[in-house]
Amino acid sequence: MLARLAALPQRVAGRRLQHVQLRAVQPAHRTIPGLLVQRSLAGSGASAVGAASRNLLVAALRRFLLYPAVVIGGASVGLDSLKEKIPDMPDLGPVQEFAHAIAGHLKQVFDGGHALVEGALQSGAAVADRIERGVDSNAEIPIPKKDGADDELLDELNHLRRQVTALEDSQSDDISEHQREVLQLTEQLQGEIDRLVAENDSLRRRLVLDSTNTNTALGVSQKQTAAEMYSDLLAIREKAESSFASEDHMPRVVVVGDQSAGKTSVLEMVVRARIFPRGAGEMMTRAPVQVTMSDGPQHIAMFKDAPGVYNIDRSSDLALLRDEIERRMRMSVEPGHTVSDATIALDIRGPGLRPMVLVDLPGIIQHHTLGMYEGTKDTIIGMCKRHVENPNAIIMCVQDATRDAEGSSIADVVRSVDPDGKRTLFVLTKVDLAEKMKKSSHQLQRILKGQVFNMNARNYFAVVAGTSDEKTETIESIRHAEKAFFDESELFMTGVVKASSMGTQNLARAVSKVFWETVHKSLSVQIAELSADLKRKENEWKSRYPGVPRMSREELFIVGRHRILEAVHSLNTSLTAMDLEKLLTDELWAKIRGFVFDTLYVRAAEDPEPGSFKTNCENLLEAWVSKDLADSALQVSRSTLIAQMEQAMNFPDADGSFQRLKNTAIQTCATKMSWSPQSRRKLQTLQELKLKDDVVPDSGTWVQATAFMSKVLTEEHRRALTEADAAVGPSYMWQWLSWRRLTPAQRARSAAFSQLSEFFPADKPAKSGLNHEEANGVSLSVSRAIGAEVDAEFIHETYQMMYKIHFLNLSIKSAAYCRTRYGQHERDNKACNNLACTDVLFFWRVLNMLQSSGNMLRVEAMDFKNVIEDELRLALGAIHDDKLALQDTLSSPRMDLAEDIEVVKVTLAKMRAVADKLESEGRV
Repeated sequence: MLARLAALPQRVAGRRLQHVQLRAVQPAHRTIPGLLVQRSLAGSGASAVGAASRNLLVAALRRFLLYPAVVIGGASVGLDSLKEKIPDMPDLGPVQEFAHAIAGHLKQVFDGGHALVEGALQSGAAVADRIERGVDSNAEIPIPKKDGADDELLDELNHLRRQVTALEDSQSDDISEHQREVLQLTEQLQGEIDRLVAENDSLRRRLVLDSTNTNTALGVSQKQTAAEMYSDLLAIREKAESSFASEDHMPRVVVVGDQSAGKTSVLEMVVRARIFPRGAGEMMTRAPVQVTMSDGPQHIAMFKDAPGVYNIDRSSDLALLRDEIERRMRMSVEPGHTVSDATIALDIRGPGLRPMVLVDLPGIIQHHTLGMYEGTKDTIIGMCKRHVENPNAIIMCVQDATRDAEGSSIADVVRSVDPDGKRTLFVLTKVDLAEKMKKSSHQLQRILKGQVFNMNARNYFAVVAGTSDEKTETIESIRHAEKAFFDESELFMTGVVKASSMGTQNLARAVSKVFWETVHKSLSVQIAELSADLKRKENEWKSRYPGVPRMSREELFIVGRHRILEAVHSLNTSLTAMDLEKLLTDELWAKIRGFVFDTLYVRAAEDPEPGSFKTNCENLLEAWVSKDLADSALQVSRSTLIAQMEQAMNFPDADGSFQRLKNTAIQTCATKMSWSPQSRRKLQTLQELKLKDDVVPDSGTWVQATAFMSKVLTEEHRRALTEADAAVGPSYMWQWLSWRRLTPAQRARSAAFSQLSEFFPADKPAKSGLNHEEANGVSLSVSRAIGAEVDAEFIHETYQMMYKIHFLNLSIKSAAYCRTRYGQHERDNKACNNLACTDVLFFWRVLNMLQSSGNMLRVEAMDFKNVIEDELRLALGAIHDDKLALQDTLSSPRMDLAEDIEVVKVTLAKMRAVADKLESEGRV
């Protein structure tokens, strides 16, 4: 540029001084453009827009105008000395004259150049000021003309300015091309790194599999990867959280974001499978989904709590997997709610997958739609906070590039738990759509520099996780579209975003690296905390249960199961058929005794005439057998056997550890003990036949019937007397000896007994009840005797109590009388209860029904007794296989503490195994 400026005076003078041009101009020509290029590259990455570029151009222009002044001024002063130093040589006279003429003429030109440069400097200052104020720099530069200035110089200066601008544009294009080459080279190098890492991992796996140093004592399979072992460790912490004094601070990658921000799509790109259900505008993530990723030969998925493997590469299996995830989500949501806290655990393996554990949470909604639970937004925010509050959780905060920052809710949640952003990775999705929407590139650059959202992050990523055609898009098509976008995007070709921060592959790589770094750091802390917790629990055991062996829940269950089965077997061996039949008969009589006396016998005898008594008995017995008798017998059989089981299982159990297990076993027996409708009908028919039999076959049977009658009447009479004694209270002598006094009710009952005794003559039947006048008269007499009012109802109740005692007393005497009256005519029998021994037939029917029912119940019970041991063994085995049922069935403070100690020991072993695995896989 200065070469052109230095040449202008020569053209004005019409002469060419090649040696002056070479000596005075070329050094400046080599220096100034180099400075301009260096300053341009040292700016904002060859950007032609912005304050930095304008400042650069101002500095360049000022130096551009300053150097000619120095050169021209120096040349003018130097010509005087040059003229004086030309030697005066006679033989060179013409040459001397020519040289002196040229020197004088150049001096005039350069003197005029001073004025021209002075004007150019003033004009350059104006141009620089215009550039600093943002005025169009492409306008022609106005240089005021002074006397002796050349118009051609002005044109040349403008031409030089245009060349500078063209040079800067060319340099910018070159830088963009270089940036594109750098991106492509970075992708190639990263691909080569990935291939080498995969080969290295494969070699490590082979070495581990070939190793004979297996840790079988810990139950750790050497075929497991570190990610799978870590996932098992998380499952232990989640299932037995109450066993730990400290909270669960195990690292996880928690994916959070606003609804429809694209976090699920990002997660699918990381796992390389479209595994989640989709819906147009509908909330699909309704529960946390924990995905454990690991490298493997086949791309498969499986649930932690269920058998079965889904081949992700097969479309049918992939559809089934989506449906199952959606079904589990909907089943976990309680009625009336929209989301659930229940975590769905899923393992995914595949070639090249980055091992880590991610948790996808429901997106935060902005508004509640119709039919949505009103507290859904607060529930989701609370869920997100609980997961990210874990100090070792890696937060993957997903934001939508097409939305304004003011509309985001997740930034406040992340900032509240991680204000410094040390464990937050910021992911900007849908950058391709944002560019198509003409969103300000400056705004996107500010987002990726952390200058927009009110939060901080350790890394910022820009990704494309979807295309316009969601129905047909695949992971591969999205990856190709993402790569094509970043290759051609003007926004990301400027170098503002690093190549390592673009794309889901770089995101997965960075997240996995941060995850395992966090795991390794946190494991040492967790191991120290659990070691202290284990020591505390072991000291507690020694203090509370000295000398008692410590058993786990499963071990204790085995002991309890053995004792229960042994007790049942002992019962089956010791309880003979004869003993069981007698037991069932006695229990059946105890069940129906009150009904037989109060409802049947006493009621039928209200009319003390043999014919009426027999008719009343027939009617009452028929109604009884058709309605309640068979069911009562079945209830007796069931309750009797259950009582025998309870008695057999009453083995020592100091702290009640086996009580729930015993109750469960007894309930199982009761459930299995059921009568078929056919058996019930058979029993009812048998009972009906026995109660209708009106002929005592022989004298021996008659004597047996009278003996039964006398026995049960005597027992019932004794009970009635006991109830009466309790009602009237102790005698005067006993009151004095025991320092007790009668209650008002006892005083009234005792006075009523005295007043009513005259209604019961000795050895004669009494009438079954009082009439209205008699009851009122006795009531008045009793009221006067005790000084308190007594109503007629109280008198009737007292009379029935005395009538039963009197009637039973006469019946006992009649039973003794009728013992030898077999075969006698009714009119010849003079029993004191006036029933002419017809009640012997009643008790014989009852006895015959009892014996037949007991026999039939015994047959059914023996069949049950023969199979209940096997049934109980199966039921207890099912409890053993169901961990939740096992935990509910066995419970005691001693057992809980023992299991806590065992769980902490297992967890510590798992943690140490994971740490060793990380080291063997080279992740630390």
